[in-house]
Amino acid sequence: MSFLLDEEQQRFLQLLEPIRPGLARYCRAITSDTEIARDLASETILIAYEHFASMNGDGKSFSSYLFTTATRLNARWRWRTKRKVAYDATLAETIRDLNPAPDSGADIELLYTALRRLPNAQREAVVMFEISGLSLEEIRQIQGGSLSGVKSRIARGREKLAKILLDSRSSELRDERRKTSDESHSVMQKIAVKPFL
Repeated sequence: MSFLLDEEQQRFLQLLEPIRPGLARYCRAITSDTEIARDLASETILIAYEHFASMNGDGKSFSSYLFTTATRLNARWRWRTKRKVAYDATLAETIRDLNPAPDSGADIELLYTALRRLPNAQREAVVMFEISGLSLEEIRQIQGGSLSGVKSRIARGREKLAKILLDSRSSELRDERRKTSDESHSVMQKIAVKPFL
């Protein structure tokens, strides 16, 4: 299979071929690892090819561009690998996950539903303080009024929110008990109807 190369590609390959062995040796010397050296040389050549159209000049400027690119790429890779640490299972278990658990979605939705039932000023104060982490003074500046007014809105909002959540939990438990009772009643009816053998 033969490929037809345009003039720019042919010019790139003409400039690259005499430099490629030296570039490969240079990459091997600065990385001390054959595989990393191959990756570095390949990445360098790819970057040079992508920017070749903007380069005007002879083989010397092309050569200098390749070696400069390889040097910078290697420095960047070393900088990144310096910040990598080995995986430690014990340490990983001690790191607290800040993301909510998948099963907490229902609880979060229940909380948002309860928050919507609060008066606007109380809801805003509670959300800014408890969820957004704003200070009392910041909330006062946003909502206006006095600091004691903000504290009062938060305290009243918390009380109402707790009551709403408690009521909704109680109604869920009542619904669950009623459902269980209905299911057991249905089972009892089926048993009662079933003839004895």
